Amino acid sequence: MKVRVVGALVLSFLGDVLLMGSGTLFFLGGLGSFLGAHLCYIREIWPDWKPVTIQQKILPILPYSIYAAVVLWVLFPVLDALKIPVLMYTGVLSVNGVLSLGLVLNRKSAWPIGVGVGLFVLSDTMIAFNSFYFDSEFFGGWVMATYLSAQALIISYFIGIKSIQ
Repeated sequence: MKVRVVGALVLSFLGDVLLMGSGTLFFLGGLGSFLGAHLCYIREIWPDWKPVTIQQKILPILPYSIYAAVVLWVLFPVLDALKIPVLMYTGVLSVNGVLSLGLVLNRKSAWPIGVGVGLFVLSDTMIAFNSFYFDSEFFGGWVMATYLSAQALIISYFIGIKSIQ
């Protein structure tokens, strides 16, 4: 497996550990770790994304732009000092979504990365709403169920690509 993919897993693990802590610094550390993980995934997806047609590149922008706009519109009033970090993270998460969905539109066999990143987005959205919008862990075990499924699918994509090359 490529170094950046392993790096993404290590950063994700670190993010999980940091999010177990309480307070703004732990949250920012977890957010930063997951940001790094998504940047590693984006860097690994990028070479596969280059041959995607222009239509397949533009089409995924719409759902992820709507996602980002709605989530930020709902959460911005309650984010206080975390507005900029959450805005940046949402942007990187959306870019990862656009790239992975573009791959699926170009090559149906890339569905694990598209579904995996989509589940990662869902998991992170549930964490954000649990953290800032609801007074309790509203989504409970769904956060980890979607997150673990996401990581498994994303890794299966990279393992599958490597075995084909």
